[in-house]
Amino acid sequence: MKFKATEDIDAPLELVFERFCDFTQIEADLTGRGAKLVREGRWLQPRKGTGWSSEIKLRGRARPVSS
Repeated sequence: MKFKATEDIDAPLELVFERFCDFTQIEADLTGRGAKLVREGRWLQPRKGTGWSSEIKLRGRARPVSS
């Protein structure tokens, strides 16, 4: 299953990239919306091969997600 979304953003590129890479804030936002996240490898700084395992509710069912 693939998801794709596009949205124009009226903000400087540097700000958008900084927020896009703020994984702690992204995790907080997702858990606040009910997602269950587990960091793979307990990493603190992102690097090649890092990711998450998760479970989200989509269309009324819990669905596993990994990245």
